[in-house]
Amino acid sequence: MSLPRLFLAACVVLGTAVLAPAQVRRAAAELPPEPAAPLPWDELVARDGRIQFTKPPTDAQTELDSLDLSPAEQELAIFALGAAGALQEWPRLFSHAAEGEEGQRRAAILGMGELGIGVEEELLKLVQANAEPYASDAVLALARTGRESARSRVERIAAGSGPLAQVAAQSLQFVVEPAASHDFPSGRYLLDLRWKSAIRYGTVDGQTWEVQLLLRLAANEEFLDQLILRYAAELPGISIRDHLLDNLLERGGRAGVRACVRAMPEQLAELMRHDLWNPANADEWDALLRELERSEDMLSDAAGLLNAAYERSPYKARALRLLAVARDPKAAATILATFGDYEGPERVTLLSGLAHFDDARVIDFLRGLKDDPDPRLTAQALAGRARGRDDAARDELRAILNDQSHPQWREHLEMTCHHADAPKIQALLEALLPQLTGRPQVLVASVLSLQGRIGARDVLRTALEDGLPQGVLGGLAARALGFRPNSEDVAAVRRIFPLEGRETENLELALALLRRKDRDALKLILSAALWKGPFDRSVLTARVIVEVGNWLALKGELDNVPISAGTPDLRRVGFACGEWGGYPILEWLESKRKQGSADPVLQGALLGMLSTRTQ
Repeated sequence: MSLPRLFLAACVVLGTAVLAPAQVRRAAAELPPEPAAPLPWDELVARDGRIQFTKPPTDAQTELDSLDLSPAEQELAIFALGAAGALQEWPRLFSHAAEGEEGQRRAAILGMGELGIGVEEELLKLVQANAEPYASDAVLALARTGRESARSRVERIAAGSGPLAQVAAQSLQFVVEPAASHDFPSGRYLLDLRWKSAIRYGTVDGQTWEVQLLLRLAANEEFLDQLILRYAAELPGISIRDHLLDNLLERGGRAGVRACVRAMPEQLAELMRHDLWNPANADEWDALLRELERSEDMLSDAAGLLNAAYERSPYKARALRLLAVARDPKAAATILATFGDYEGPERVTLLSGLAHFDDARVIDFLRGLKDDPDPRLTAQALAGRARGRDDAARDELRAILNDQSHPQWREHLEMTCHHADAPKIQALLEALLPQLTGRPQVLVASVLSLQGRIGARDVLRTALEDGLPQGVLGGLAARALGFRPNSEDVAAVRRIFPLEGRETENLELALALLRRKDRDALKLILSAALWKGPFDRSVLTARVIVEVGNWLALKGELDNVPISAGTPDLRRVGFACGEWGGYPILEWLESKRKQGSADPVLQGALLGMLSTRTQ
């Protein structure tokens, strides 16, 4: 045991989810979303050169047969049948091209062009029907069949004067020389469809898209820190806390702070009281408070941390709010006495905490803010009154929420979501949920799901069938989906994970998979974290692998040592085996490995086993 651990041991001997307003505020601020800027045409064309459909479309066929796909997912599967050359599926393509929803028809028509064989006459019928956008798509599909007869027909259309002449000319140029082609609607639709379908059913740069994204996550040090340290913090054991503390003292960082706050809030406060550790900067203070904001069950053990944050951090309002949520007897008086010292969002934050004191003094104070010029403040004050005994405030809030044309409807929805932990507010939101669509629906379903409302979780899964929304709302929805997930939630998580360039959402989804012992989806990431440093994270990864899998999973890592692993890596993984498995694992290693005392794995295992005797 290191000196920092020994000193901590001496100090220790002496001594439902909460919705972070900042996260709800940022999520609500995105209603409605800003439309994403379309990619330039040349980038679309270049991106298309990276994809292939070489494997049999078995997954697409199975999923279509299951009838368990959203409309957008059906489009991708239908197109994949043609792109992968499934000749036996041409009746299904013809059927979807002739009737159905617009997206499915367009996917089938363009998929027929990718299939190329036996489709020319059917495509020509669609061209002659001259119904848009299907006729333009059929012209492009004819040009892409690769058949000379189809190409001749497109050339005749291009030489004419009809409305499809320009589409035909653009399609021919796109097929002959993509890099020199120009943007046109059917071409853009095709390139977008090909990319999305390849991500699900094909390959990108010679690998499945999922593998590519997993490799990126495995190379992302911050993601590995957040995943391993924060999940390990949920596991029992003094050894785990030793490694978390060593990591914090040696490396610091957001992940290390959050893990220690989760695993040992009282001991961390004791270290801070003795000035043995303190957050190094505002970012680490923010991480400390975010972990406390995340879970209400921690606040009763976190008074020391909260008081330290209130006295010393740059986030006094957030700390004071949490003290109020924890029902600190001095918090309400402090908020009332110092409220005028704060401005803007900090005042809104303080009110969300003050409302947890449902007494006459607080209700009168909140009622006095009714005419404040800040609409977010008045909305927070009304929601704060509604969470308690003020029936009139609850009736007023219900009327506002039921009128989406109200000028401050969005502000009231956001502030009401801050109080979703209160049963009376939950009832309001549950009654409102059937009226909502789009991002407001996801927001309300997410905050209710975090309170364990089963009906809201069903709504959330349905709302996310076409993927997580962009921005902070996506992170909130991912967290809600992964909160105490059932089997249906896990299936939804596995369908969504991993996502490109969305580390916050990926982290929430990956944590959900770990909590449900779903190692298969994360095997590549866990293996990467095991076989590279830093030391404490690697050793904790071994414990995670055993927790979500079993000892055979960790033993399997020793049977498949990466080529890049050196002697220090082998010794470190051996140490982990000895620390977590003790003498039985040491015996097993001795029976399987024949290098004797020169084997770095055995050396590490012996050291790891002996290290537990110092605890």
